[in-house]
Amino acid sequence: MPDLLALHNRIHYEDRGRGEPVIFLHNGFWSSKTWDKIMPLLEEDCRAVAYDRYGFGRSARRQQIEPWLMDDGVAELAAVLEHLGLEKVHLCGHCLGGAVALLFASRYPDRVKSLVAEAVGYFTNDATIRKCEETFVPFERTSLKNQQFMQDVHGLEYGPALWELLRRQRVYVWDRGYNLADTLQKVSCPTLIISGDRDYWFGLEHALLAYERLKAGRLWIVPDCGHNPHIERPQEFALNLRRLLLNATGTV
Repeated sequence: MPDLLALHNRIHYEDRGRGEPVIFLHNGFWSSKTWDKIMPLLEEDCRAVAYDRYGFGRSARRQQIEPWLMDDGVAELAAVLEHLGLEKVHLCGHCLGGAVALLFASRYPDRVKSLVAEAVGYFTNDATIRKCEETFVPFERTSLKNQQFMQDVHGLEYGPALWELLRRQRVYVWDRGYNLADTLQKVSCPTLIISGDRDYWFGLEHALLAYERLKAGRLWIVPDCGHNPHIERPQEFALNLRRLLLNATGTV
């Protein structure tokens, strides 16, 4: 991954509000726009920061995806915090973004006050691999809705290219060696695990594993909700995030 400073501010981010800093990390195919319903609900109480990871949304574009994409995400997050002058923060990540947040917290425990891990896959198995193979077909074979989404979020030409880059590399839960079990045991900050009870990708066994392994874990199973609680239940999501911040700092 190129050094952030060498990109001449080509990492796009939104920085709103004042107070306790909360960094939002999007999933593997979205951008910071996924948090559009959440940030306005928090900016009066917190400093809410969401950025497009390198290669996504309005940030610099990638020519390739490396197998160590998640490690790059950890290094990128550290660079973003340095750029913003933030020593210690709260993290909130969705799916792959949540996995990156957990890795960061395991490696830099003194820099994370609290963490929200939403709809994260903590391991892979045959069922997950099968879902990946069925979902991540060549771009032209995906639904028109998906094609429109990728082009709206990442650009008319780059959206399809990014889909193919991610599809070919098979990172995160498409990697048969992927498992966050040991990482979870190294996370010491208060951590809220969020899972929709109708999540297509990750059954409740994922959330329960995380809850059992974490030193200071809390669990919110969202009823009648799929893979995106922050979009499907924004008010409740923001309320639970506020509660976590209050318990972690006593200032929100």
